[in-house]
Parts: sequence; C-alpha cells; structure tokens
Amino acid sequence: YLDSLVVTDGLSKGIVKLAGKAVRDYNDAYGQDRISLLAVLPWKWVPSRSELVSKDFAGLSNQPPPAVPGSLPGLDPNHNFFLMVDDNAETDTVVEVRTRIETLLSRLDESMPQAPACCILANGTLDDVASLHRFVELHIELHIR
Repeated sequence: YLDSLVVTDGLSKGIVKLAGKAVRDYNDAYGQDRISLLAVLPWKWVPSRSELVSKDFAGLSNQPPPAVPGSLPGLDPNHNFFLMVDDNAETDTVVEVRTRIETLLSRLDESMPQAPACCILANGTLDDVASLHRFVELHIELHIR
C-alpha cells in the first residue's frame, strides 16, 4: 500500500536531498516504502551516464558524488525510481513529461480518496514556474504554503 508518491528532479542537492532523507527516515520509522520518490530529469543531467548503460540490461550502478566542484550533483540514492527523458531538447520537455505524470497520478481513480497535489517552488527556476503554470492550466488543486 502506497500512501504518497513524491516527484522530484532526483539530484542529490538542496530540497531534493532533504526530501530524500526525510522520506527514507519516515519509511524506516512507520512502514516499508509507504512513500516513494520518483525522479524525472533530463538524461544530460545524469553524471557518469556511460556507467548506467548496461550491455545485458541488468544490474545496478552506484553513483559517487561529483569530483569536480560546480558540476552537477549525483543522483539522490533515496529515490525509488528514475525516469530520464532523452530527446535532445531543452528541459521544457522534462517539465511537460513531469507534469503529465503528476496529472495522471492525481486522477488515477476517482473512487479513491484523493490527496491534494502539492507544488514546492524551492529554487524558483523557469522550469519550476512552468510546472506550477501547468498545474493551474489543468485545474489541479494546489496547496501552497
């Protein structure tokens, strides 16, 4: 039984890193994987991409922290799922994919009690604002605190 699914960019930095730790601690304290983390991010953001490509389509790859200061952070190890969008476009495509997933999840089954969608505008990037705009366009209930 899954209580919640949190959708992030999956990078081990800032609020996403804190959310990953909080979800891990919650699941450890109250039950096994009651909350899951799904990362949706551009393939080009993934450090050490070549290590993730598997010739036999099996196995795991641990992501070490970045060695170069100022480079992209590694993937957050507390996430359950990663969806890496690769279409050689800018991150606008990722925003669209993430918003569609969030929309689908918010409307899965009308008979189930619905948890409100929650949008956290942490960094205030254009991608974050675009996601918020899509929520409003699609008439998804938002609780902003």
